[in-house]
Amino acid sequence: MLDRVSRRLRGQREQALRGLGIEPWCVRMLMALDSAQPCTQERLAGCMGVTGPTIAQAIDDLHSAGLILRDRNPADRREHVLRLTPEGERYLAEALKAEDGAQRDLADLLGDAEAGELNVLLAALVTG
Repeated sequence: MLDRVSRRLRGQREQALRGLGIEPWCVRMLMALDSAQPCTQERLAGCMGVTGPTIAQAIDDLHSAGLILRDRNPADRREHVLRLTPEGERYLAEALKAEDGAQRDLADLLGDAEAGELNVLLAALVTG
């Protein structure tokens, strides 16, 4: 049942994001970068629980789209330091608004109290 609910909610979230022209895979990376910046690719990957090579193409795509800056680390020229651009910050803000809308849709479906209780229960499952 959790799997079916997860797929349904993920689908709704992805639809809301794509309706704004935002690719869902970008959001997690931009959120992690926003909280860790400036940081190296390896540190960002660690924050996301993946390896550096796993996110290399996504970093290239986000850089090409003008959402992140990738500059050489002056302390170690082999590394790049990543930061959000102003456009990346706007993109992330729009994505978070869309996700808030998906959360409101859930509250409309279940009721505010029930949606709040569901969030508490899910958080307990994630942290427990």
